[in-house]
Amino acid sequence: MDSILTKAISSTWFVVLTFPSQETFQQPVFLAAFDVVMDYAKALSALFIGFDVLTSLLLRRCARMYMKKEKLSVASEYVSDFPHLVFRCYLFNPLTVASCAVFNITVVSNFFVAIFLFSLLSQCGFLNGCITGLLIHQNLHFLPLIFVQALGNKVFSSNLKLLKGLLFTAASFAGWNALSVYLHGSAKFLPNTYGFSLLFPDLTPNVGIFWYHFCEVFEHFRSFFTWAFQLNYVVYVLPLALTLRKNPIIYFIVTLVLMSTFAPYPSLADTCVYLAILPMISDLTKYIRYTLIIGCTYVSCLILAPIMWKMWIITGSGNANFYFAVTLIFDVAQIFLATDLIYAFIRRDLRNFAPKGIDIDKAAAGFACI
Repeated sequence: MDSILTKAISSTWFVVLTFPSQETFQQPVFLAAFDVVMDYAKALSALFIGFDVLTSLLLRRCARMYMKKEKLSVASEYVSDFPHLVFRCYLFNPLTVASCAVFNITVVSNFFVAIFLFSLLSQCGFLNGCITGLLIHQNLHFLPLIFVQALGNKVFSSNLKLLKGLLFTAASFAGWNALSVYLHGSAKFLPNTYGFSLLFPDLTPNVGIFWYHFCEVFEHFRSFFTWAFQLNYVVYVLPLALTLRKNPIIYFIVTLVLMSTFAPYPSLADTCVYLAILPMISDLTKYIRYTLIIGCTYVSCLILAPIMWKMWIITGSGNANFYFAVTLIFDVAQIFLATDLIYAFIRRDLRNFAPKGIDIDKAAAGFACI
């Protein structure tokens, strides 16, 4: 678990503003905001705890709103329990607690993602556009949320809301960039912020798949594989939007899973939001095939990862392959989760909307290999 924010908040204001190295790659807006509390440990701890509590409350509210919008095929006496389950799944997740303890910047990102989901379900176009622009300003790998926003506005509202949402997002993104330029005094921070996400010069080991590959690749192939990996991240966005166009929330969850898997600098905290809101789509439970396998793989990897890290970095009795094997299996488990959700969604749609007399099992055989 990496603590990205720790480097930034321990820097002097001069370092924050001048970006002398690639270690400080957060936007000036965020660094300026945290500089206010960087010298007060208790205030910083309270701030991060507050972010987590507010995120869990927002997710619970989102679950209630979603239950009202969707006619879920679950017993009515259990529907009221799901929002509370979402609340507990986020707030008491060990990964959430650990991320808060190390002041991981993903805690803040998760809070913004929760606001994004809340504004999408409540159809508050201005707030949704502002928070989407802020998320993209923080990290370009939040760009797929534009498709989630567009799909949500189209399904829950109208095409006019869709266009307004895109305009609000563009204006918000431009506004946050202008504020960062104002705080920094120039645009020289861009290579160390957006460039850092696109080119990933720092190969510090994490739970992603980029660092190991680019440690092994020849330098003259680096540009080719850089763009190949980046395209691999976005190539699924449009096909999935077309496949899951009837349910923006499932598309939102799958998008978060892909972001957590294919982002160059992921952390385990990236999984907290999508794991917490899985109870919202409990009507897909009976169509999901690999619940036990995925769950056991998640738990096993979370136990083995720190062990393999210690064997490699601290005791020297292992090597990078030990740790990378665990992270690779963890990412495979995330892909299994995404594909299983897609399969369950298609299978449910076939059962609900297929003409009478159609054998659902035979109709689903064509995509059972997903």
